[in-house]
Amino acid sequence: MTIVIRRTLMLPVVMLLMMMPTSHADELNGWQQGATLNRIKSFVAAVTDRQSPDFVPPEQRVAVIDNNGTLWAEQPASPQLLFALHQAQLMVKDNPELISQPVFKAANDNNLALLREQGIEGLLQLFIATHVGLPIVEFDARVNRWIVEAKNPLSKRLHTDMTYVPMMQLLAYLRQHDFDIWLVTSGSAGFVRAWSERVYGIPPDRVIASELKTEYRVLNGRPSLIHMPEVGFINTAGNKAVAINERIGRRPILAIGNADDDIAMLQWTAAGDGRRLAMLIHHTDGEREWAYNKSKYASSLERGLQLAEQSGWLVVDMKADWRQVFSWQ
Repeated sequence: MTIVIRRTLMLPVVMLLMMMPTSHADELNGWQQGATLNRIKSFVAAVTDRQSPDFVPPEQRVAVIDNNGTLWAEQPASPQLLFALHQAQLMVKDNPELISQPVFKAANDNNLALLREQGIEGLLQLFIATHVGLPIVEFDARVNRWIVEAKNPLSKRLHTDMTYVPMMQLLAYLRQHDFDIWLVTSGSAGFVRAWSERVYGIPPDRVIASELKTEYRVLNGRPSLIHMPEVGFINTAGNKAVAINERIGRRPILAIGNADDDIAMLQWTAAGDGRRLAMLIHHTDGEREWAYNKSKYASSLERGLQLAEQSGWLVVDMKADWRQVFSWQ
């Protein structure tokens, strides 16, 4: 399966899974049979059966799903941060004087710990420096060249091989039941939209993300949109709920995340009328993936677990509830 994914990278991973011989009985065969899977299926059945009191018309079946740690691995760092490190290293190669700046020194040395010591200001400086100045189409091309070859530093697998099989199957399952799926991430829109349709089958107009300010300019006679060195919107915590309302205009009926940063999104979804489902992916599998609640390398999940117990949210235990994590296992 790994060979197929690598040789046909331009196809969405979710499409590859859908191309595999399957039946309705095993379309979610990456999940363990049990209470978690039953609750997911029960929810989908309830909102899609026209005879059900919980029936939801297709145009209202909105699902919002986080990216890092929910659809693909975020250890030892998010792929976007690793992309920024790579771009910073290229910048240092072209302009060695940049090495005098701590954030570029840390990036050039692949020193994630030192980079994080720079705080949010340092990370923003890195993202801005490596994202601005190029026309958006050229930035997309740069991202696409990187993601075709870039590998997770720990697994040595392509980042596109680090998607979670059960979640890719769930995306396909929701599509089969006419859900309108939105990717809601704290990552930058420019980075995520470049590949989300190929990897997840989620088109760029269904991506809600953090954004740099953008300007329209005519460069060499060609109309261009340019990322500017100024943050326009950070899509995290409460801002996720705000952005969902502003972009979609409907309250979702399904929300899936994996960190405390996703709490507002889950709360906003669960607070609506009718049947709803709020889910948290809990990283409990230290053998097939990584086990963590609070990690210096990723967003923590502490308050979310407490709220899940109080509010009846579904917590997906990766070790107990997933038969398979990655396609190459």
